[in-house]
Amino acid sequence: MSLRLGKRVRLVSFKGGSTPPSKGIDPTDNYWALIGSVGTIISDVPPPGIDSMQVLVRFDEDLDSFKLANHNEVKNALWIFRSDLQES
Repeated sequence: MSLRLGKRVRLVSFKGGSTPPSKGIDPTDNYWALIGSVGTIISDVPPPGIDSMQVLVRFDEDLDSFKLANHNEVKNALWIFRSDLQES
């Protein structure tokens, strides 16, 4: 699968798993809640400090409605590992 700029994708896992690593995870860090969500790859060139195997996905859903931390300049976008995505 070629995950390139503009490709529509679905989140099928987060950091390789389908559930958070522990029950004590902060709700603002529970990105596993997005599994099944669809978005568009808007960047495939990570900035320094981001793993080269990640792409920037702008999700169709409002991340604020999930109460998730979102530190990117682009609203509703997260850097996601390619291996956690599937073509939509």
